[in-house]
Amino acid sequence: MKPLLYYLTLLVAAACLAAGCRAAADAPVSIGRDEVPPARPEPLAPVLFGPTADRQTDPFTLNAAAVSGHILAVSVSYSGGCRSHLFVLTAAESFRESSPVQLPMVLTHDANEDPCEAYPTRQLRFDLAPIRERYQGAYGQDSGTVLLLLHSAHAADQPLVYRF
Repeated sequence: MKPLLYYLTLLVAAACLAAGCRAAADAPVSIGRDEVPPARPEPLAPVLFGPTADRQTDPFTLNAAAVSGHILAVSVSYSGGCRSHLFVLTAAESFRESSPVQLPMVLTHDANEDPCEAYPTRQLRFDLAPIRERYQGAYGQDSGTVLLLLHSAHAADQPLVYRF
């Protein structure tokens, strides 16, 4: 009787292991506490043109900003996590005359009245091609340099050089 019980127990254990392995293969991959997944950049958002002064915004932190090619990449952090948050980059209607020309810009945040207290960080990307096109139309040159003056509610203007 003992050998039969022993083999029956082994058979049940093997079946449980096999079922568990299949379930584990189909389960989503979890990341340990100390591991942070790489931030996925968001799709390109457009740059809008309009007034940049006195724009209403919900709080956020501008962590970093950099120009790469025709893309402005911005890292932001904010309180929330339960609702969709919208970030809008608005550039002034016209360039400030200097060498190189300057373009004031403001990044605004709509938290959608999110009551949550998580503090996510997002990597935003904005298409700078409309700025290049506006420059080319204003100055009749295919290439140029624009000093982007990025302003947020919690940071002074951060000049970024956009060459094309």
